[in-house]
Amino acid sequence: EEEAAKLDSLPMGDRILASMLLFSRWGEVDPIGALEHTKTMGMGGMFAKPTVLRSWASVDPVNAAKYYTDNPSEFAMMGGRRGPGSSSGSEVIAREWAKLDPDAALAWANTLDGRDKSSALVSVVSEMAVKDPAGAAALASGFDEEEQGRAFREIAEQWARQDFSE
Repeated sequence: EEEAAKLDSLPMGDRILASMLLFSRWGEVDPIGALEHTKTMGMGGMFAKPTVLRSWASVDPVNAAKYYTDNPSEFAMMGGRRGPGSSSGSEVIAREWAKLDPDAALAWANTLDGRDKSSALVSVVSEMAVKDPAGAAALASGFDEEEQGRAFREIAEQWARQDFSE
């Protein structure tokens, strides 16, 4: 928290980089403290919150997911920003969780509703496609039409990186 207080004194470019590094590490070791601090930062906190959530989910996805589902209003703005680099909280958690345990991530994604469920399912399948694009495609074939289209685009991108001719 003491280091976060110093961020405002940095030039903007340095502040952005330092914030990402600080909140990334803080999210791994004290995610609740980091999230609480983001609430005091105004607009800057909205940009730091996804970094905290991603870092937390990369080391403790079960508790990150529980916190996310128990505090939906805290992450509402994450899903509202669309464009390059923007993600919903469910996407962030599902992607990180799938790197550690894709089956558990998929099970969690299926407990969600609406856009959260759709985003999480696509993120899990996308991450699974890194190691097994054919298996990910088989799984995605059972998704709803909208989810399926998004999942197949993600899978095609991953598959093309590995073997473009496939």
